[in-house]
Amino acid sequence: MGTEPTLPDRARRHESRTTVPVDVQGICADAAAVDALARVQVAVRRRGLEVRLRSGSVELGRLIALMGLEDVLPADR
Repeated sequence: MGTEPTLPDRARRHESRTTVPVDVQGICADAAAVDALARVQVAVRRRGLEVRLRSGSVELGRLIALMGLEDVLPADR
């Protein structure tokens, strides 16, 4: 078992901030990944926060744009 914190744990740790950085380096650029990230964003926004993607591939960024989700899944570029 890994000791890495879960995303909800990370969100709680960042409650004094408005954004939760999520490193997506190495995530496969496919529809399932974008769907999962969008669902995480919904869950985090319910806590009044926002996920901000970091270190994503060009392909993942293009797929997010193609799906019209750039506003839903903002990224540091």
